[in-house]
Amino acid sequence: MALKSKTEIVRGAPSEVLAGVMNADHRISEDAGMTLCRRAAEYGLNLRDYLRLAVDPRMEKDEKVRAQFAANDGRFLNGYEASLAFCQLPIRDDFDNGVTLQLAADSFASRKGLRAFFPEVVEEVVRWKHKQDPWATTDGLIANKRTIDGVEMITKVNIDDDSQTLGSFTMPEYGRLPTFTLSASDTAIKFYKFGSAIKTSYEFERRVTVDILTPYAKRVERRKEIDKLRVATNVMVNGDGVHKPALTEDLKDSKWGGDWTNGKTLKNNYMALMKFLASRAYADMPVDTIGGNINTYIELFMMFYPTNVVKSEMEHMQMHGAPRVSLTLPIFNDVNFKLLPSMPDNKMLCFSVDDTLEELTEAGSKISESEKSIQNQSYFYTNSENMGYRLLFDDTRVMVSF
Repeated sequence: MALKSKTEIVRGAPSEVLAGVMNADHRISEDAGMTLCRRAAEYGLNLRDYLRLAVDPRMEKDEKVRAQFAANDGRFLNGYEASLAFCQLPIRDDFDNGVTLQLAADSFASRKGLRAFFPEVVEEVVRWKHKQDPWATTDGLIANKRTIDGVEMITKVNIDDDSQTLGSFTMPEYGRLPTFTLSASDTAIKFYKFGSAIKTSYEFERRVTVDILTPYAKRVERRKEIDKLRVATNVMVNGDGVHKPALTEDLKDSKWGGDWTNGKTLKNNYMALMKFLASRAYADMPVDTIGGNINTYIELFMMFYPTNVVKSEMEHMQMHGAPRVSLTLPIFNDVNFKLLPSMPDNKMLCFSVDDTLEELTEAGSKISESEKSIQNQSYFYTNSENMGYRLLFDDTRVMVSF
């Protein structure tokens, strides 16, 4: 079934969109919760994003109810936040206002449909209690993210051009512009299920607050991100079945002018690295990210370790009025380092983020976990998604040995 357009979502007050979920009758509440999940899945959205689009607290007709969604400065909560407030699902203790996390546990126990929110609420509690960013994620690695509703074939890219006009700034009369031709290959994108679950008993949830799951949920999230990063790295290095493995270079090649004698390593060969980066930029394939394991990170860190270096003769002359020559060129843009734990030692993956990798999520894969939370007698906290990766171009990745 094709996904519905997000423009078809009709906004409504919390009491309208969430009608039935707060019903004390378990069956009515459960049906309403399942309906809510299905609506989100129809648009390829998780529950959080669906409620941000579908719920408008300003449309609430009951003034007393609407007042709980407004802040002192006149602004309103967004649709997701208003939904949590309406369903009595706090994500932190607020003793000043008489709110505790135990209220969330009580709400889940008394309204079965509210368990659709269980994964989202636990993740909110984790974000509130743990401010530290995870050290290994796909952030800074992905050019584009999309949600798809079925099998998708990997796209091939061909360039159709006249060899005499490729790269020209002016076209000869009747000359053809270089044209990118996109076509579907015979190879489907491979999807993986990332994540895991925490199962708790009904009795357990009635006796403890939601935040007891925080350290366990944090580990689930951390492991999911590491697994995603491992698969994404593998696709970038080895190809996706249509696009070839990454190009290879060796910084020990004499063309880079390095000095690897007497045990010298990457940290002693900044000139070789700079020449390689300049060559990629000059070939119109600039590198903006270097990926490697922790040992590669240490090598690069030691490359820039501060030392007491005597100023050059030119710098001394400039201090006394000699002219300065600016050598800033756009080919020497800053390069970020991305930690890729599955990369081998003495290797680094150099690439351009915007031209390399796309992440695809299977529509409804996260919503299905919310449905499980409703349908099971025991409580499930699930943090999983079906995701796949595909490459955009063949020539933006280089595996560099050192």
